[in-house]
Amino acid sequence: MDEFKEYSQGFDAFEKIAAKFQENPLEFKQQFTSNPKQVDITKGLSGKLGELWEECIKLEKQEGKSDEIIRCMDSIIEMNVKSLTTTDDDGRTSVAVEGDEIMKLAWSAKGKAYHDLGKHEEVIKCFDKVLELDPNDKSAWNNKGNALGVLGKKEEALKCVEKASELDPKYAYTWNNKAVALADLDKLEEALECYDKALELDPKLWGAWESKADIFFKLK
Repeated sequence: MDEFKEYSQGFDAFEKIAAKFQENPLEFKQQFTSNPKQVDITKGLSGKLGELWEECIKLEKQEGKSDEIIRCMDSIIEMNVKSLTTTDDDGRTSVAVEGDEIMKLAWSAKGKAYHDLGKHEEVIKCFDKVLELDPNDKSAWNNKGNALGVLGKKEEALKCVEKASELDPKYAYTWNNKAVALADLDKLEEALECYDKALELDPKLWGAWESKADIFFKLK
């Protein structure tokens, strides 16, 4: 790759980032915070469990509430829900949500709160709990890999995000985080390939554009 082409591609990537940020700064920030699965599973909860989830959702919309979120999730985890059932008009009972799904979401929310506090060792413990419940949870592998990377455990981080990408090759965030792990190991060309894959799957993954641009300039 010649020097002019590297600079050209790097500036192209930065221009995409700048244009998006000017268009809608809030959307730029929120690209990485949505969790639709949590909404789908918890929207019908009632009783004490429903109250706790509602409280958590309110807290997540506020700044500086990570400690409160952790306490809220601890209360849910202590409930150790096995399953949630519904009863139809004929009195027949069926399982609406398996307890493991609730516990996975609770540990995940707790892990995210610890991430916001910068307590990455605790983040890893939380997502290890998720993986005990479901070894094929791609987000848990992804988030554990991120925390390991922050702690400088680069090879371990790469193994985690590689596992996540194996579980779902069409998950753009996994390819983005695999690129981050490779870049941390100075495998910049391989990192670029992963960023390209992430952006092929999700062209609006603006952090990938920014990181890709950074790599182009490092390769000059």
